[in-house]
Amino acid sequence: MAKEYYSEIDFTPYNTRFPLMWNQLRKYVDFRNMSFVDLGCGGGDMVRAVSRIEGTNCIGIDKNIDREKIKPKSNISWIDGDLNDVNRYMGLLINSADIVSCFSVLPYLDNYIGLLRKMAVWVPYSLIEMQYSGDGPGPKDIENDEDMERLLYSCGYVLVYWIGQTHLEIRDASRSIWLCLGSADRPTRYTTDYNYLRYHAIHGGLVYVR
Repeated sequence: MAKEYYSEIDFTPYNTRFPLMWNQLRKYVDFRNMSFVDLGCGGGDMVRAVSRIEGTNCIGIDKNIDREKIKPKSNISWIDGDLNDVNRYMGLLINSADIVSCFSVLPYLDNYIGLLRKMAVWVPYSLIEMQYSGDGPGPKDIENDEDMERLLYSCGYVLVYWIGQTHLEIRDASRSIWLCLGSADRPTRYTTDYNYLRYHAIHGGLVYVR
């Protein structure tokens, strides 16, 4: 059941799939009072949606931000930048981000595995969507959800969970959304209790204990 404090989007999205993506995300992810960073934010759909939630501070990073179409807001910052230079944002991710999203961007990067590894270490929680083989730039060795799950674990995530899927009609392809628990500041008393983490990530919304 969707969280009561999440409403459907009230703006025209840049990505036509975004309303369905948001309806899936809001069932599982509690963004309240979180610092949120969207890597490769594009038209800013995720940032604008999350910014409406209580206590959030949101940052969108992309090299092609269309500022003319995005209205300023006090809890949103936009950064013009190339994700291939991710070390430039290391301090921001380590010190500020509770949740990071990266949707349909990774295969375009020079070293997407390197970015995933850094996200797994720097950030408590990640939301990830990536094209698979046959879907545009999707890597040839990532053919399905099983391959993607193995990749995420190999990059250092403690727990990964499939939370939904949307269909891209122009390519007749489906894209899955993954909720990933990283190793950054994770609750030490629960480091071996993955069932506890799974329960709270799936049923209780994200619970980040500082």
